Amino acid sequence: MLLVPGLIAMAGGGLLLGSLWMPWYGASVSGHGVTVSDTVTAWEALALMDYGLAAASGVVLLGGLALCTSAAAKPDTYNSIVRAMRSAGALTVCFVLYRIVSPFSVSSMHDVMGTGIDIEVTHEVGMYAGL
Repeated sequence: MLLVPGLIAMAGGGLLLGSLWMPWYGASVSGHGVTVSDTVTAWEALALMDYGLAAASGVVLLGGLALCTSAAAKPDTYNSIVRAMRSAGALTVCFVLYRIVSPFSVSSMHDVMGTGIDIEVTHEVGMYAGL
């Protein structure tokens, strides 16, 4: 049994799953002395990527559980579990880095069409917790 690596994997999978409910993006609209701000979670902001991230966290959680039990006693089984967990982790990093590098098209707009309204979209803590 590989208790410590399994527990670390389960903690990482749980953090990824929990990060889907944390704020990923913040938006602020200000103008004429009024400012309105709000945040959105991954479930609200991402179309299909949130389901991919949830599936990846499930793979890592189940893989960690398998490492903690006797399911990984055979070397071939252990290698398959670790390979699946590495693949899920690599896809997760790619998904989240893509969202960090390529944010929504409106990241910052000042004096929109001469109206005096400013719009700003920012990254929030959930996005970084997903890494």
